[in-house]
Amino acid sequence: MEYSKPIISICIPTNGATKWVIPTLKGVYSQGVDLSLFDVVITDNGENSDLKDELKQFDYSNLSYYKTESKGFLNLITSLKLGNGIYHKMLNHRSILEPNALRDWISLVEKYRLTKPVIYCSNGSITNGEITECENLDEFVFNLHYMCTWSGGIGIWDNDIESLNEIKYNEMFPNTSLLFEHRQHSNYIIYNKKFEVQQCGQGKGHYNLFNTFAVVFPDMLNDLLLKGRITSRTYNKVLEDLYRCLQDFYMQFVLKSLDKSFDLSGIHKSLTTYYSERDYWRMMYYCHKIYYYEKIMSILTCTKRKILGWKQNN
Repeated sequence: MEYSKPIISICIPTNGATKWVIPTLKGVYSQGVDLSLFDVVITDNGENSDLKDELKQFDYSNLSYYKTESKGFLNLITSLKLGNGIYHKMLNHRSILEPNALRDWISLVEKYRLTKPVIYCSNGSITNGEITECENLDEFVFNLHYMCTWSGGIGIWDNDIESLNEIKYNEMFPNTSLLFEHRQHSNYIIYNKKFEVQQCGQGKGHYNLFNTFAVVFPDMLNDLLLKGRITSRTYNKVLEDLYRCLQDFYMQFVLKSLDKSFDLSGIHKSLTTYYSERDYWRMMYYCHKIYYYEKIMSILTCTKRKILGWKQNN
């Protein structure tokens, strides 16, 4: 079927991170998809960015670059607004598309282009099948759990673009605000096929990690609960799943220091806003037990290898 405009817009908000954007673009254009079927929009709110010059190596008519003054994560909303396709799909500036991912997205848009449900691409992160169809927001949030904070899954249909101007966005989670608020009633699709891998590297943070995920996001959920848009069953389920995520954050970013760009202050205060004091200490006990067990096992394994090496050499 022929269309008067691209089927899909790939929208890439960035803070001028050339080292990530260039490989991400190479991943998009290496898919081998007809250029008429998609366009690529890059919105750059980085200071002293040299990205525009670096993009000269991509001589494609369907690639657009915009320098913006959108603050922080709100650059995502700007990017989605500027696409020209039937469906506007956000792509993180660290993401490398899996082979055939763009074709899969195009097929997905063609499948649902008449009914236009809200679509979220969860990248294999939930336990359901490849496609989960939900009749309302409550069912959708129940199945998606805390993954609705992940901006990489977001997309929006062309006929919903005007609604973006009517939303009061949460500064830390504008993507989640969009997901919850651009429609009050809708059918929802969770597309769970893995479509990307993340480029490695530190520097994702520069915000208070635990306040953002243990306070700001639950505040948004609580607002949905008070408005009757989700049930207490869904609310409690998401908080339970989120607890395990926060536990992993503590292990990875506090004990193992895998990314030092996050602000990790006020952890106790943040975790005891929506969870109990007992939950807090249970998390501390579990994480420290696992962490020191792994450290001890690593030392023992290293020592064993040294002893075996010494015996072989003697």
